[in-house]
Amino acid sequence: MKEKQLALSTRPIAKVAEARACKNRKAKLKLSAAKKKAEAVANSSEMSEAMKLKSISKALRSNDNKKGKEYVVAKKGGGNRGVKGTKLVDKRMKNDKRSMDRAVKKRKGGNKGALTGSKRRRSHS
Repeated sequence: MKEKQLALSTRPIAKVAEARACKNRKAKLKLSAAKKKAEAVANSSEMSEAMKLKSISKALRSNDNKKGKEYVVAKKGGGNRGVKGTKLVDKRMKNDKRSMDRAVKKRKGGNKGALTGSKRRRSHS
């Protein structure tokens, strides 16, 4: 009886084993899809060798999409400490980051390096 209990306790939990298997299956599917894409690129004749290498490496690289950190506003209780992939910040800090991102996005969308507004209307000669 004791041996049976010991064997049961050392066995992985069914849900965990299922999740690992699912993860492995997804990884295999992604890898096989990338391999197919790489094979198709390698067989195509209208690309140069350098272009082929670049597109193959891009196809293989597309497997690892990592998420950035998530910013969580800390509350008075401090209940959500130590959660993976999150960083506790205060309200102002989060708001500042959002406004900075907005400003960068706005800058990217405008005239890239060109004169804008009244500066453009002035005669620069």
